[in-house]
Amino acid sequence: MGDEREVVREVVIVQHESDDPPAIVATTLHDARVPFAVRCLHEGDPLPHVDACRGLIVLGGEMNVDDDDRHPWLEAERELLRACLRRSVPVLSICLGAQQLAAAAGGQTYRREIPEIGWLPIEVRRDSRLFAGLPSTFWALEWHDYSFHAPPGARLIAERSDGEQAFELGDVAWGVQFHPEVSAEMLDLWIAEEAAGTHAGERAAILDDLRRRRAQVVDESRRLCRTLTVNFISALPRPEAGSPTP
Repeated sequence: MGDEREVVREVVIVQHESDDPPAIVATTLHDARVPFAVRCLHEGDPLPHVDACRGLIVLGGEMNVDDDDRHPWLEAERELLRACLRRSVPVLSICLGAQQLAAAAGGQTYRREIPEIGWLPIEVRRDSRLFAGLPSTFWALEWHDYSFHAPPGARLIAERSDGEQAFELGDVAWGVQFHPEVSAEMLDLWIAEEAAGTHAGERAAILDDLRRRRAQVVDESRRLCRTLTVNFISALPRPEAGSPTP
């Protein structure tokens, strides 16, 4: 007999960089008793096969969708996202992840004239399972140089005056441009990294505002992320027999 091993299906989180871990997403999954695994591409972990994904969560990173020459796994990740869409595997993609999902589904990404960084209001434009329980305007942390245009067939569900913020494909795949997952430690690290970077001077006022609002950003991000993650969990298929139930 051959070595036939059962494929364990779980929520797979794809992490691109050490300073953008799943943080509150992972805490919420753990609290809900939803099995998950984190694949750290920056540490050499391979991408999962779609068969192993009960759901897929793709995080952010400083690289961009068009950086295939420096990061060959970007195209492989887009193919995984396409496979999830074909099989209706629930997907939640954040920042770079959202841009990857948009590109995978035939949408466009572009470099912004002015990077979107800071604690900013977002307008909900359409009812969505992902946003159930949120007000029509909520605040979230933004930190990105690129943005997306929602792909063909997607529903735009949130935006700001200068760009799209969230879209959904069907009722199981979502891309959000903002960062709901941020923890206190992540926020402090991101501010410190930006303050030491080449654009520190021109972004000094934004960083000062984030320092002043630190408690608000952390507390409201935690509530936002828990809401989004719980709503994402509601889209997951029922676990197979013998698997832990949330």
